[in-house]
Amino acid sequence: MSTETLKQSYEQAPYDSRPIPMSHIDRLAVLGRLHGLAPAPIAGARVLEVGCGGGGNLLPMAGDLKGGEFLGIDISPRQIADARAAADGLGLGNVAFRTADIMAPGDLGDFDYIIAHGVFSWVPPAVQDGLLRLCRDRLRPNGIAYVSFNTYPGWHLRETVRGLMLHHAGRFADPATRAAQARAILHALAGSHQAGDPAVSALLQRETQNVDALSDAFLLHDLMEAENHPVYFRDFAERAAAAGLRYLGEANVGTSYDLNFSDEVRQILATARDRIDREQYVDFWLHRSFRETLLCRADAAPSAEMRPDALAELWVESTLRPLPGPAVMPPGAELRFRHPEGARIGVTEAAHKAALLRLADEPLGTLPCADLLDGDGDGDGVAVLLLELFGRNLIGLSTRAPAFVAEAGDRPAASRLARAQIGDGRMVTNQRHRGVAIDDALTAEVLRHLDGTRDRAALLAMLERRRVTGLIDLAPDRLPAALDNALDQLAANALLVA
Repeated sequence: MSTETLKQSYEQAPYDSRPIPMSHIDRLAVLGRLHGLAPAPIAGARVLEVGCGGGGNLLPMAGDLKGGEFLGIDISPRQIADARAAADGLGLGNVAFRTADIMAPGDLGDFDYIIAHGVFSWVPPAVQDGLLRLCRDRLRPNGIAYVSFNTYPGWHLRETVRGLMLHHAGRFADPATRAAQARAILHALAGSHQAGDPAVSALLQRETQNVDALSDAFLLHDLMEAENHPVYFRDFAERAAAAGLRYLGEANVGTSYDLNFSDEVRQILATARDRIDREQYVDFWLHRSFRETLLCRADAAPSAEMRPDALAELWVESTLRPLPGPAVMPPGAELRFRHPEGARIGVTEAAHKAALLRLADEPLGTLPCADLLDGDGDGDGVAVLLLELFGRNLIGLSTRAPAFVAEAGDRPAASRLARAQIGDGRMVTNQRHRGVAIDDALTAEVLRHLDGTRDRAALLAMLERRRVTGLIDLAPDRLPAALDNALDQLAANALLVA
C-alpha cells in the first residue's frame, strides 16, 4: 500500500465532552482481542464507570446493550440523582447509579470493563493510586480498564495558561464571571505575544482556540479545577504496575502506530528499552497532553503487537471511497481511495482493491472481516492491510454488526435516548456512541417524532402543524423535500434504527 503524507492529528482534542466514542466498551473489546486477550462479549458484559457524572457516557451503552449490566459511581449526590432520573425516564433497568468514594467504594462486585474518563488527573495523587487499586481489585481475569489522564510534556504550556487564568479569575466567586474573566485574560496574553516570539505566539493561539471551543462548565472543570495533576506516561505506567496492572495499549491506536511516524522517528523509537520507554518517546515527539490508556491485570499476557488472526471475529467499518480512474485498470496499477477527512491512500494488490471496493459498495460500509479475508486472493495480505488502515484511523473495527440502518424505512425510528436528548438541546448520541449536533429546527423536530409509529404522511402532517404555529419557517411545498433531506441526514449520522 502506498500513502501520501497524512495530514491528520493523532492526538484527541484535550477538551472532549461526553459521550466520547473511545470509551464505549466495544472499542475496549476490539483492542483486547487484537492484543491477544479474550475479553467478555459486550452483549452481556458487566461494566463499571468511575466518575460517571450524570450518566452521559453510560446511559447510551445501557440503552444499546440491553443484556449488559452497568453501574456508575460518583462522589456527587446531585450528579447521581440526575443520572438516576435520566435512567428512569428512559426505562432502563440494566443500569444503576450509586454515590461512592473511590477510596471506599463499598461492595461493587467485579467487572469485565471499567471506565474512568476525566477522573485521574482531577483527584489528588493518593486518590489516583486508589483508582488504580480499584481497577486491579474489580477487574475480572480478562477484564480491561480505560483510564484517561493529562500528560506531560504537552501540559507544561497548558499549566502556564491554567496558572494565568486562576491568578486572574480566581478572585471572582460567580462561575460565569470567573469563566468570562479567564477567557478575557487569555485573549489578552495571546494578543500581546503576536509581535513576540513566534513559537510562543503560535502555542498561545492554539490554546486560545481550544479554550474558546469549551463550554463554561468544561473550562471551569478541565482547566480551572483546584485539583489538576498531569503526569509523565512513564510515571503513570510505573504506578499502574505497582498497583498490579499491566499496560495494554491506547484506545486511540493512531497515536502510537509506527507507520504514522517518519523513518527518522521510527529509528529513535526502535532504540527504546521496552514498550513503556517507547510510549514516553512518542509523547515527547507528539508533545502529547492527553492519553486514553487501556490496562489489564498484571497476570494477563497481552501481545505487544496487534494480531492479524484476531480480525476473523471482528467487523470492519469503512468510509473510504474510490477516486475516479480509468474504466479498465491494468494489473498492478494503483487504485486510490479518499477518506472523508481528506487522507488518501493507494493500493496496487488485486485482493486489496477488491476488499476496499466491496466495502465501498456496502450501504453501511460495514462487513464481517471474515467475508473479506475468506475471499479469493491474499487473505493474509488483506488482514495486514486492515490492521494498517485501523492503525492509521482510516477504518473502524467492531465486535458486532452495526446497530443502525442505512436509510429510513416506511416508519422511520430513532433510539429512545436520541429522542430524549433532542428535547434538551441539539447534541445527541448516535448508534456509534458519538455526539452529533443537530443544527436546524426541522431536523430536530423530525428526530423528536421518530418513535417508529409514524409514516412519512404522518411526519409531513406534523411538520405542517409546526409550520402553521411558526416553529418552522418553510413554504408548504418545500416540506416533503425538507423531510427527505432530514431523514437522509439522520441516516448518514447513524441515528436511525431498525
